[in-house]
Parts: sequence; structure tokens; C-alpha cells
Amino acid sequence: MVDSHTNYNQNLANDLKEYGKEYSKRNLEYMSIFAKKFSNEKIAQQPAAKILWFTLVEIIYKSKSHEEMQLNKERNINI
Repeated sequence: MVDSHTNYNQNLANDLKEYGKEYSKRNLEYMSIFAKKFSNEKIAQQPAAKILWFTLVEIIYKSKSHEEMQLNKERNINI
């Protein structure tokens, strides 16, 4: 049985295809993970815009805790 979340992301990716490759099923899954991991804090456009999307994905997957994620995010913003 296919997970409904996976189906949703695939359907959304298909609907957003005309807007570019950034909205692939995989990227939508990464965006969902990012939103869940940082749901308790506000991420301002200015600081977040200084970090590449791929770098944010790497931070999420390589960090073992929320605190480590925060530290890695801050390090990348201040580069």
C-alpha cells in the first residue's frame, strides 16, 4: 500500500511541474522535513536566503539533534 503522504507529494509535484524542477517529489519531501524540523521557530527570509537549499538538506540529515542543526545553520549563515 502506498503512503498517502507520498501520493500527495507526487500529485503536487505533477501539478507544479510547469513551475520548474525545484518542485520534484523528492524536493517536496525535503521541504516537508525542513518544515517539521524547524516548525517551532521562525526562519526569516534574509538569513534563510543566505543558505543554499542543498546545504539546508545536508544540515538536516547530518545533524543528530535540533541543537546541532541550529548550530550548523548559524555557522552557514555567518560564512
